[in-house]
Amino acid sequence: MTGHTVDELISRSGWAAPAYPLLVVGILFFIFIVMGSWLNNLFRRACPSLDFEQPTEDDEDLDTYWNSLSAKDRDWSIQEEEYFRGKTQGNQMVDDNGRVLELPIMLDSQLQALKDSVGKGNPNKSIQGCHTYDILANPSYFDDFQYVPVCTGDPSKKITRADIIKDDDMDEGNDNWVSDKVRVGLNLAFINLKEAKAFDISKKKLEFPVDEFLKDLGGLLQKRGFENLI
Repeated sequence: MTGHTVDELISRSGWAAPAYPLLVVGILFFIFIVMGSWLNNLFRRACPSLDFEQPTEDDEDLDTYWNSLSAKDRDWSIQEEEYFRGKTQGNQMVDDNGRVLELPIMLDSQLQALKDSVGKGNPNKSIQGCHTYDILANPSYFDDFQYVPVCTGDPSKKITRADIIKDDDMDEGNDNWVSDKVRVGLNLAFINLKEAKAFDISKKKLEFPVDEFLKDLGGLLQKRGFENLI
């Protein structure tokens, strides 16, 4: 019907494209359909290390994210969260009326899970590198922003974070705020322009928004669904 004969397989015309390539592909396709299961089992026996369908003895027994944090990374996250929630001393994000700008990054449940993970997990299987998407946890970024982490200092030598922060004025009472404003400034991107303009991020102190803008920044972040930034 097609005019093709078997002798074309060994003739010069049979090697012309696309006839011969299509024939080869058709033969291989037929072999895989008929003998595919047998060939697959043969390949598994010949190369067991390349059998990706079966679990291997080297599969890692991974723990939860919280339990996989190193002691240093866990301490960094807890101190940052507690400080910017206004729960620790040294927080200078307070206006003249004593109102604290609370800036939570985690949900309450996440913070509790973080605290509950202390002493758990395998230290030999902790997360390597930067442990969170928080931009200020990345050394490349917090160095460029000249941000000093809350956990900086040495309590045993009575060296505080404020002692390490250096600014261009003689007021030693605003040293923490010099660094705190970096995190506040980064999170202003998540609120409305009108609300952001109501903040006064001077080198002396933080002026809170007035009237209807007296909501804390953390509440605004949670309202807009940005509370889980880790």
